[in-house]
Amino acid sequence: MNATDGDGTERNRGVNFFIESGSSGKFSIDPKTGCVYVQVDAQLDFETVSVYNLTILAVDQGSPPLNSTSEFLVKVLDVNDVAPEFDRNARYQVQVLENLASGSIVFDCNATDVDTDSHLRYSIIGISAYDEDRKKVDNATVWVGLHHNSSVHML
Repeated sequence: MNATDGDGTERNRGVNFFIESGSSGKFSIDPKTGCVYVQVDAQLDFETVSVYNLTILAVDQGSPPLNSTSEFLVKVLDVNDVAPEFDRNARYQVQVLENLASGSIVFDCNATDVDTDSHLRYSIIGISAYDEDRKKVDNATVWVGLHHNSSVHML
């Protein structure tokens, strides 16, 4: 922040800065230089508060002291700090007919990411297959692919 005082003497021209409101304990200001800092140990979180509107008070050293205020807008930028979440639990189970055509969609799953500009990529990291008697089938005989929009296809 910068402020000037047109009074004639050095004492009357000196200005001190204060945060009058809006910092929520997250910001401080150097009273002499007007530099605004993030408070030590302050936790900024875009998902909680994305904009702080600080009111800065400049006070001269005259007698009587005069003051002026200015608005100072702080925009918090988002970082990738929130993990995506599936719409349902992370374990899915489907049953398919043995004569299902290749390329058929057998399941559609969705996940969301609240971070700005999130680009989700889906991958299958494990498959367990069982026959009608609940005996495990060799995974080499199971061919499953993942479509770009999170639909699972039989290949």
